[in-house]
Amino acid sequence: MIGVVNAPHDGVVCSQETSLPGVGGPAARWVSLLSLDELAASLVQLLVDRSPAGEMRRKGLVQARSCSPSRVTAGVMQAYASAMRWALPS
Repeated sequence: MIGVVNAPHDGVVCSQETSLPGVGGPAARWVSLLSLDELAASLVQLLVDRSPAGEMRRKGLVQARSCSPSRVTAGVMQAYASAMRWALPS
């Protein structure tokens, strides 16, 4: 997760079939984990054409602010509380 939060400074390509879309948001390029061609094309495009880098960087900085330690901790604690309510019904 930390890598995805930091990576948008240079652009990042991630699998859309993981939990990472919640971290990278609109700052990353999302590809299917099942398509090597899509992954390769996105990586090559990002390396060859640096013009989207500025927009990815801007979106990445906005997205990184949403992943502050206090916000992430609050989300994790909320998930734990929800899991406990489900595991130990009244």
